[in-house]
Amino acid sequence: MRFADFTYPWLFELLMYARTHICYALLVLQILLGVQFLHSAGIVHNDLKLDNVLLNQNQNAKLGDFGLATRIKDGHSARPGTPL
Repeated sequence: MRFADFTYPWLFELLMYARTHICYALLVLQILLGVQFLHSAGIVHNDLKLDNVLLNQNQNAKLGDFGLATRIKDGHSARPGTPL
């Protein structure tokens, strides 16, 4: 069963390409907003990687695994490393 007959198949491919990249951009935006929220609360994640980004059933990004997270006091972290 055919749902649509595309006269311009390149247009369909372009739309699918754009849709995919928009989804990626929205996920990155959600991750950045989460990091911004943490930093505004004085928390540094310290272990941000793909394994610690979770997707819920609506494909919304959630940050997880705060085992290495630290609080910032007066602009300095309690952990040694690169100063903020």
